[in-house]
Amino acid sequence: MSLTIQLPFSIEQELRAKAARQGVSLEKYVTQVLSGGVSDASGGQQHAAFSEDELLLKINTAVVSQKELQRFHTLDRRRQAEKLTQPEHDELIRLIHRIEMAHAERLKWVVALAALRKVPFQQLLADLGIKPAAGNEK
Repeated sequence: MSLTIQLPFSIEQELRAKAARQGVSLEKYVTQVLSGGVSDASGGQQHAAFSEDELLLKINTAVVSQKELQRFHTLDRRRQAEKLTQPEHDELIRLIHRIEMAHAERLKWVVALAALRKVPFQQLLADLGIKPAAGNEK
């Protein structure tokens, strides 16, 4: 199976740097991260200190407010209608970045929970009802 994940540029660069430090390809490094096979600097598994309940709470806690999501959708509709002003465009870019960072943070907790449960990442996504963004299913 193939999965496409849209990441902010800064996260992509961080992943590339970590893969290079470990002497592996980006694809192999990301696969190791998603399967829970990458250790932190102390040699222990990342996020091992969290219980399943704590991880589920982190996964399910909304980190982007309803107000921000509503504003995002309003600005996105204006963008699609080609009626977006420059200040609105700048605000939309900031909101997109915030939402992407929130999704990346959420995925980090999903990876930790998959490692804790010792199940594949894709299986846990399905178990939790988390679906790829439209157009990213492969």
